[in-house]
Amino acid sequence: MPRTGIADLPLHTGRAPRWLFALNMVAAEAEDARQAVAALAREKSSDACRPATRS
Repeated sequence: MPRTGIADLPLHTGRAPRWLFALNMVAAEAEDARQAVAALAREKSSDACRPATRS
């Protein structure tokens, strides 16, 4: 197939659009919150498994 013209397609400008960046940040913050809750739950459950120490 012969080439018949030139296309100027700016596929990447080096920056994400604001709306896409905002969506990604919301998803990242939600995942951070899930990880923090899971870590606290693991810590809490491991504390419950330990025998009480007397002072």
